[in-house]
Formats: sequence, structure tokens, C-alpha cells
Amino acid sequence: MAELPKTMKAWTITRVGKAKDVLKLKTDMPTPPPPKAGEVLIRVCHVSINPVDYKLMDTWIPFRSSATTGMDFVGEIVQIGHPTSNSSANVRVGMTVAGCVPFMLILRGVGMLAEYVVLPAHAVVEKPQGLEELVTAGLLGVAGQTSATVLHAAELRKGDSVLLNGASGGVGSILTQVLCGMGVQVTGICSARNEALVRRLGAEEVVDYTAHGDLYGHLSSICIPPANRPFDAIIDCVGNLALWYESPGYLKPGGKCISIAGSLLVQIRSNYLPAMLGGTQRTYKSIMTYPSGALAKTAAGWFEKGWIKEIPVDSVFSMDDAVQLDAGDKLILERLNRIERLLQTNMVSQQTKALTIAPHSPANSAGTTLSRDDLVARSADGLERAITIPIAGLGTWGNTPHQNISTMPKVHTTPTLHVLQWP
Repeated sequence: MAELPKTMKAWTITRVGKAKDVLKLKTDMPTPPPPKAGEVLIRVCHVSINPVDYKLMDTWIPFRSSATTGMDFVGEIVQIGHPTSNSSANVRVGMTVAGCVPFMLILRGVGMLAEYVVLPAHAVVEKPQGLEELVTAGLLGVAGQTSATVLHAAELRKGDSVLLNGASGGVGSILTQVLCGMGVQVTGICSARNEALVRRLGAEEVVDYTAHGDLYGHLSSICIPPANRPFDAIIDCVGNLALWYESPGYLKPGGKCISIAGSLLVQIRSNYLPAMLGGTQRTYKSIMTYPSGALAKTAAGWFEKGWIKEIPVDSVFSMDDAVQLDAGDKLILERLNRIERLLQTNMVSQQTKALTIAPHSPANSAGTTLSRDDLVARSADGLERAITIPIAGLGTWGNTPHQNISTMPKVHTTPTLHVLQWP
């Protein structure tokens, strides 16, 4: 086995809170022990940070006193434990692999923002040839695996039509390409600034939610027969319940609405209650993804089929700046600052501390009054894109100079995706 250093660098949290307050860089973290049977030791080279990572930092988890954050990864296998019936027979030392930390390990505080991590061999999949490491974690991690879970639940076929809300986001941008590869007609909902991206990814039609005072009325108007027909399915990557409640105007009877940020209570009420009590002839399903090597392999297969052409990336930062890379907080802070200005000018009730959101707002709510907590919980358009973090850990750490950005693979720019790089 390769000789490893006794200590390593890792970003850790020891209490609940916002990333900028609780995330600390440890330079003397003990390197993991050799992998046990069915495990592999990975030298991490790239990590993707998702909104769920920020949520986990700010969520109390029983029996977790400290944790390393980060779920998605790309890295090189440096040691392999004895194989078991559940471990992959194809793993080998030197293989570049990717995937996502299994759910139970996340609860135990295992994360990928470290030089070395031990994971079950069945949780990793080999990086497809030709896929840049810079974007691999985004495709084979949470966003790609969530996309695979959505498609399994949606049961779509060639020729079906789908309304995709949040088409420019991390999950949405992958789904747009895969659905098009399957022969499914995609109508994407996004803002005007992301229309070119969504069309480039393959959407036949794009609806700018900022351009319509009555978004749901507009959706109904474009589905009027005989010239048009209702959608076979709705995929909601934002968590807009109004899109479901108004769906009889544009979702066919028997159609499905799949949400990655939905409500179990809404699912129960919508699917099991009679129409007079709020039920409908359509199916609402809120899905949750449990990371696995099988889901990562499905996502890898999309690239190998030629369906994935682009994983949007915005910019590259040093890994030492990880504590500053709080994309979710940045967008939310901008939104809350606007509310504070309205509060100061008495445009919003000082008592309720709430704001009535216009239909064209990022919250996508038609005249709905939302509290501050509601606003924080809502994802702005494109917010859930994965954040890829390249770590120059395959070489020398210490005071190695920053790589020149111009020497890195081509980076596609979008408004919300950022990339970090170890020094």
C-alpha cells in the first residue's frame, strides 16, 4: 500500500450555524486509517458543494459532535480493502472515481472537503473517459443522482412532453439534456437571463416566469387543444406548490408532478383525498434521493451515450476560500437586504415582517404573502447548481502556487455556479 502522511487538511464544523461562522480549516487532521473490507481510500481532487451541504451545516444532527462537510467528489483510489460481495470488483488503485457520500456516513460526519476519505467501494463509480474532472462531481454527485431518481419516478417515454421548472439549475440543467436525449419534449421555466442556456441544453420551448403576471394562466393558454395538449408530466426543481395546485389547466389527467423540494403532506392530501376535499386526478410525488453508486453509474451512462453536453460552471476559487463560498447565503442575503429596505420605508408591515411577492419574483408565487423564513427557504432560479471545487491535492500541498486559471479546462459561465481550487 502507498505510504500516506499522518495528517491532512480538512474543512470541519464543530457546531451548527452558517458556513462563514462554523467552517474551519484544520491542517493537522489525522489521515484516515487503511480501508477495511469493502472500502477504498480516496485522495480527493474535486468536490462539489450543494445547497444541501449548507443546510446540513445549519441543522442539528443527533450524536454528531464534529463533521467534515461536502458530499460530491472526484478522486483517485490510493488503497483498497479486501473485497466483499457488496463491493465493486472493478475498483483498482490509481482509478479516478466519483460519486456522493452515502446518507448514513453523512449523519456520522463524513465529508469530502479533505485530502483523504474512506468510502464503501460500492458508493463509487469510475469517471467516464472524456469527462473533465472539473465537472464530474457535479454530474455524478447530488445533482446527477437526483436527476436519476426523478426520471425513475416520472416513467417518461419518447414523445412525452414535460414542463420543467428550474430548468437552468443544477438538477434542471442535467434533466433538460437527458430528457432531450430520451426524445422527450421539454418546456423549461427559467428567467430571461438563462433562456439561452436552457435552449442550448435542448429545451424546445422556454417560459420566462418574470414576463407573465399570471404564470399559471399563461401555461394553461399554451396547452389549449386542438393545436396544443397538456403536459404529460411536471418536474419541479424549485418547490413551487402553486405550480401543482394550478396544474389541471396544463397537466393531463393521470399526469404526474414530481418535486425535488416538495411536501409529503401535500402528496398525501393530493393523492388520497377525493376531489371535493382537495384531491385531483393527477399524481403529486415528492422525491428524496439516497446517494448510491448505482445512481452515479446511471448518470455516468448519460455522458457515455452522448446526452450530456455541458455542466455549467461560473468561476474558480482557491479551496482556502471555501468558507466564503456560500452561494446560497449570497443570493438569500441580497433578497433579505431588499426586504430590509422595504421595511425601512414602511412598505412592509413592521409587525408581520413579511412581504407580498409579485408573480414575477424568484419565489414564483402569484401574490402570495411569504415570511422571511419562507423567503430563505425558497431557491432562486438556478441556485441549486452544484459548486465544483477542484483540489490540487494530487500533487504537493503546502505553499504550492495557485494554478493559472487559463491552464484549466474550459469553464462555461452561468450566474450562480462557482468553482474552488486548492493552493
